[in-house]
Amino acid sequence: MIKYFVKKIGQAIFVLFTISFLAFGASFLAEGDPVEMYYIARHKPVPPEDVLEKAREEKGLNEPVLIQYKNWLGNFLKGDMGTSYMDDRPVADKIKGALPQSLYLAVPAFLLTFIFALAASITCIFFKDTALDKFLDTLSFILASIPTFVYGVILLIIFAVKLKWFPVISRGNPNGWVLPALCLALPLIGKYTRQIRSAMMEEYKSQYVQSFEARDFKKRYIIINSVFKNCAGLVLNLMAMSFAYFCGGVTIVERLFVWPGLGSLIMDSILFRDYPTIQAFVFLSALIYFIFNMLADILHKVIDRRVDLG
Repeated sequence: MIKYFVKKIGQAIFVLFTISFLAFGASFLAEGDPVEMYYIARHKPVPPEDVLEKAREEKGLNEPVLIQYKNWLGNFLKGDMGTSYMDDRPVADKIKGALPQSLYLAVPAFLLTFIFALAASITCIFFKDTALDKFLDTLSFILASIPTFVYGVILLIIFAVKLKWFPVISRGNPNGWVLPALCLALPLIGKYTRQIRSAMMEEYKSQYVQSFEARDFKKRYIIINSVFKNCAGLVLNLMAMSFAYFCGGVTIVERLFVWPGLGSLIMDSILFRDYPTIQAFVFLSALIYFIFNMLADILHKVIDRRVDLG
């Protein structure tokens, strides 16, 4: 286990620094001046070039890219994420404000995804090769094939505009999370149902299952205690990736439903060339993915002792 942690931490350090450096370099390839964007964001006239040049000097934007990256990384490792170019607020405060909003969508979307995906997958195995199995397989294919933004438009038209059960603008409404969470969950329910069902169907063909059936073991015992348990690694990895995906903020959904999470924050930051916020977001997103994937590996080891983490 110690060897596993050392290996994972080494991988994480390499990946995090590589991603942060590439993101930092890519930010400077985009057109636009962050100093000019500062005034545009406030709907103010852009000042003369000498004023802009002074502001660039103060923010260190005239330094070579490598020097700027070195300065940013040094401050970041000390806990200072920098100051936003867009509104002069500390980047840490902006992320602290947006992260809970993304979590407010992530948790229900995550629960909806795996409650329905697991229930549908296990039902397919219980009723293997029946009309119900084929119906759920077809339904999951349809759910997985529809883009997220299409779900968003359909849900808004039906439940917000026509039926008026939910608000069109989710921000600030107590039940405003329902439609965006459902919008996030539906395509993943379809995708994960197909993946888990396929893995369980393959596992069900194993020789040990035939042996259990020959010895009159109950189908419920075989599926839950053996087939599903042997597919736990796949399920845990899907859970880890999906929760990290939800936590990172889903830009299209947050924009569509006017939700003030990390997805909206990063879109505004990209639009106005807010490099410190972009960098902090990229670094933290990669860190979240790493942590959840490592937790999935450890839980898989706990569930199945045969798994070698080394």
